[in-house]
Amino acid sequence: TKERDDEGNLFTDPLKEGWMRKQGGIHKGWSKRWFILSGQPSTLFYFQNENDIDPKGFFPLENVEASRSERDEKQIELRPKMGGFLKSAKYENSGLVTGNHKKCILKCPNSDEAQRWVELLNESSQHHPNGR
Repeated sequence: TKERDDEGNLFTDPLKEGWMRKQGGIHKGWSKRWFILSGQPSTLFYFQNENDIDPKGFFPLENVEASRSERDEKQIELRPKMGGFLKSAKYENSGLVTGNHKKCILKCPNSDEAQRWVELLNESSQHHPNGR
């Protein structure tokens, strides 16, 4: 396991980390990203590269539900539990840009990995300070 120089913050004890592909919100292309699931608070961060210290963006997991896609057993869909929108944020040259989505689609290397991510994402979401 690689050590991140985080001075004890979010990324030192991840619940799970690994490569997945993320489908873009506007341009539906796939981007390979390194994901870290942090438990305090429950947040899914993504990075351009595995060794990057600063995330490219993140999804707060408050009231979020993860499920396997019916179309592809390697795909995960993140959706808001109570309707509404899935919140996100990404870092661009202009600063932090927030977004609202109906869903986010992620693709894992295999179906076993997808199942493990779904279990941990849902478990993490339930333990969010504001989760229901």
